[in-house]
Amino acid sequence: MQHFDVIKGFAIFLVVTGHVLTFCIRDIDRALLFKFIELVHMPMFFFISGYFSYKEGFATPRLLNRFRQLVIPGAVMLWLWSLYFPHSGLQSPLDMSWDGIMVNEYKNGYWFPFVLFAIILIYSLLAPILRKLGNDVVQAVFTALFILGATVAVNLFATPYITQLLSLGLITQFLVPFMFGLFCRHHSRLFNSMTTRPACYTASLLLASLSLFFLAYRWDYPWTQPLQPWLMPLFHLSLPIAAVTVARRWCAVSFTPEHTSRSARIWNLLGRESLAIYLLHYFFLFPLPWLQEPLRNAALDVVPTLIVAVPVAAVIVAVTLAVNYLISFSPLLSQLLTGQLNRQKQ
Repeated sequence: MQHFDVIKGFAIFLVVTGHVLTFCIRDIDRALLFKFIELVHMPMFFFISGYFSYKEGFATPRLLNRFRQLVIPGAVMLWLWSLYFPHSGLQSPLDMSWDGIMVNEYKNGYWFPFVLFAIILIYSLLAPILRKLGNDVVQAVFTALFILGATVAVNLFATPYITQLLSLGLITQFLVPFMFGLFCRHHSRLFNSMTTRPACYTASLLLASLSLFFLAYRWDYPWTQPLQPWLMPLFHLSLPIAAVTVARRWCAVSFTPEHTSRSARIWNLLGRESLAIYLLHYFFLFPLPWLQEPLRNAALDVVPTLIVAVPVAAVIVAVTLAVNYLISFSPLLSQLLTGQLNRQKQ
């Protein structure tokens, strides 16, 4: 399933590119490229995580392994990041105090492993119920009602302190693509069929593009405000179909028994090492505030921001992979710093 690694590789490169814009250059979050990156990359990680979390018959996931893979390295790297950030030269207004780290929805950038583990924990609680329900339609309806109820409960009853501390908003938001990935694996034949049909690709691409546009520019279109709670789930459900369709076809040409293209090997490597890149790359971000004014003069257009951000992101990823390789010789450091269990050097 190389196409899933390729998607993860592309997504993690978008993560680093987005952080070049927000951490290194700063104050250009209105750029169209950033609006695209901000909404696109993380849903794919959660969709793929859900896809591979599924085991036959909705078996309960191995929580201890996922805790070791996600929570332990996430906590270690967050602590190291809080020590290093004051010496990084970056101007991002992060609060590196203990209270600032804990009572912070995004955990100063390290929210992903904690939110993913919380979602896996929720799934482990839902798995026995899904097994008992049996009927596919009933399972899907129950899951949708659970997500809707959880979202309403967080918005109505959770205090801002608890919401920030536990990242409840992010958990309810990304529970949608995770559970969608789970059901796509449960119905893998149907999902594979959908990703080979041009009509399904066209519909999913149109829905993803329209919902992405109105999510990114919601302040410019006040009439979409009543639709906003539904646009994000719509985007999270349509994007994976379009992305997997493109990646599957590209991989069919790029990965052949006779030859694997260099670009395919690179994206595949980035996908396999995506968690390590995510955990390590913050330490190699560096200040580039002098690029703010030239990019603003270029109207923050896609092409100039790409020309600036992509090469810088490529260098940061390359350095991160080199450090990850050095760490890989130590099983203890691999687990503590990059979440790799039973690590083998590549």
